[in-house]
Amino acid sequence: MTALEPSPQMPPTEPNVTELADQIVQTLVGDENSPLTAQIREAVRAQVGSVVEELDMATSIAELQREHREMQELLANRPPQPSRVRFPGAPFETAAIVEMRERLGIPSPNWYNPQAQGVESDGRFDNLGDFLRAVINRGIHQREDPRLIDAPSTANMQANLDGESIELGGALVPEEFRPTLLNMQLQPTAIRSRAMVLPMAAPTITIPKIRDVSHENKMVFGGIAFNWLEVGDEIEEAEPDFGLITLTARALAGGIAIPNTLLTDSFVSFIELIMRLWSEAVPWIEEYHFLRGSGVGQPEGIYNSKARVEFRRATADQISFADVVAMKSRMLPSSQGRAVWIANQEAMPQIASIQLSGGSSPAWIQNVREDLPDTFLGRPLIWNEHASGLGDTGDLSYIDPMYYIVGDRQALSMEASRHAKFMRNRTMLRGISRFDARCWLDSPITPANRKSNTFQLSPFVILRSR
Repeated sequence: MTALEPSPQMPPTEPNVTELADQIVQTLVGDENSPLTAQIREAVRAQVGSVVEELDMATSIAELQREHREMQELLANRPPQPSRVRFPGAPFETAAIVEMRERLGIPSPNWYNPQAQGVESDGRFDNLGDFLRAVINRGIHQREDPRLIDAPSTANMQANLDGESIELGGALVPEEFRPTLLNMQLQPTAIRSRAMVLPMAAPTITIPKIRDVSHENKMVFGGIAFNWLEVGDEIEEAEPDFGLITLTARALAGGIAIPNTLLTDSFVSFIELIMRLWSEAVPWIEEYHFLRGSGVGQPEGIYNSKARVEFRRATADQISFADVVAMKSRMLPSSQGRAVWIANQEAMPQIASIQLSGGSSPAWIQNVREDLPDTFLGRPLIWNEHASGLGDTGDLSYIDPMYYIVGDRQALSMEASRHAKFMRNRTMLRGISRFDARCWLDSPITPANRKSNTFQLSPFVILRSR
């Protein structure tokens, strides 16, 4: 064996009783250079040896070593696990969301999903540009590419405004490329990365929910009651009020008209451009509907949730310290550690100049050398242009996105056509994403004790106009 050849790794030897006793004695009283006499050392060694032999510690340690080696070999020889491959730039998930996913057995949309529809297309294309080229060639030149797999027609049928059924075609984007089209963002997203996102294995799924309206009668979760019992007492029946949330994967279509000269002369540059445009536009429009959606043919926005609590501001077109403290007091206690502030940037001067009661200087900004803080009253503050303008209802909100359910079909499809823009020498490229979203609660919650008859709690607290 030469010096450059690594020596074979030998498994560690299993300790016997004498060796283990010597190791323990050395740890306890030191080696031969310690000030203890040989007689004391021998006495300690004898006692330790008897205990080691009595407890059979050497055998136990040997078994642990063998189990450790077997586990290392198992991990080293295990095949790749695609379900644990994190997408580059995927949104961070809090520990609470990760824990809930593990309990419910729900895969994360931020990881590769081996059950997603686009998995069928994996490995067929060298890169995303290769896939888009095949889509465009089929749409423009009618060149069929056997590598393209169309989205199931049953999943693409949707009613238009006249009630007629229309088909939304397109080729499935490979699952390995899907995150590339969704990662870049025009602004930090407040909802999707913090909401409970559920992969949809079918076009429609139902999620159980509890109608928890009031705790005044010492009843929680819609009807669970507690009573102290004496011998012979009967337990009062309690039947929680359960409901269902139906999520229907609705098609959100985005289109862009591309000059044909761009496709001919600068296809590579066009691929980079379209990737950036799409990946910024989709999260932007999603966030709009997550906050402001009507719930009719589209997601139900948090600002339109029946569970929201609106607090009327003290002064028109202003945001005061009393306003934000009152908003924070109306957040569910269990949500205080997850809630985030969402504000329109038009409200930034108001928030930056907030003063404590009786104060004369801004309380939020300590000096002008540093950037504005990214937290407000201890929670993240996210500037979002989908929030309402200053003074309107929703210019500032305090939200726990964990109570917002997003159903994601996890299937993107794309198609190209030049028929609609033929006379303008342009090609239409259309992408379709399918998802739905609803709030988990039906109404605000009345706490067990309160002085004001109007005081309620909610995971969605909105500052109201004056």
